[in-house]
Amino acid sequence: MSDEENLKTHKPTCGSGEPSLHDEEILDLHARLLREKKKPIKAFHTVPLVLVFIFGGIIFWAGLAISQRTGFWSSSISDVNWSKTEALALYAKEAAAGGSAGPSAAFKKGKKLYNTPGACVTCHQPNGQGLPPANFPPLVESEWVTGSEEVVVRIVLNGLQGPVTVGGKEYGLVPMVPTIWKTWSDDDIAAVISYVRNAWGNQATEVSADTVKKIRSEVGERSPWTVGELEAYQK
Repeated sequence: MSDEENLKTHKPTCGSGEPSLHDEEILDLHARLLREKKKPIKAFHTVPLVLVFIFGGIIFWAGLAISQRTGFWSSSISDVNWSKTEALALYAKEAAAGGSAGPSAAFKKGKKLYNTPGACVTCHQPNGQGLPPANFPPLVESEWVTGSEEVVVRIVLNGLQGPVTVGGKEYGLVPMVPTIWKTWSDDDIAAVISYVRNAWGNQATEVSADTVKKIRSEVGERSPWTVGELEAYQK
């Protein structure tokens, strides 16, 4: 008779005084039953290989689709500061002029330079409206911006001190003096001027680095210009 059958057929003797299994026998039987019992195996279930390929393919397709729509994460395309209205206006303007749609390389570079902390954006703001309470004039629809290249280049290179009238309002109590852009290259200065002359609805020709180089060599270092001095360069 097996140990299990012995336990099943064995009559309980609690309180009867009759002999039963000894403690040692019970412990030995317990130990044998535990050894025969299968122990649980701790392990991860293997994911079917087909699911790995399916999910991998979905992730790859999604990443490729997003990358293509963002120019593979090009900053000029995924720039959050590029407004839809501004982009459409530039597209319409260049299409009407027979040029290629989209911003030029100089425009895109100029936009980044303009928005550099401590540069033009500090006083003239991201929307080009300036800070009238602080006496900083707007660049939007400003004849000083979209007018003569000779004038706007001189203003950016050396600064401007008032009074100066923009949009029928007088500004210039606080002179505009070059700061971080004083060390910018001719190409950088040309790019940022080209940007402000064509942003926010402004329309004017882009300025070349050669023009900036020529004026910089002629003028050199000097104090900010006045309106009276700049009148000689207006066309």
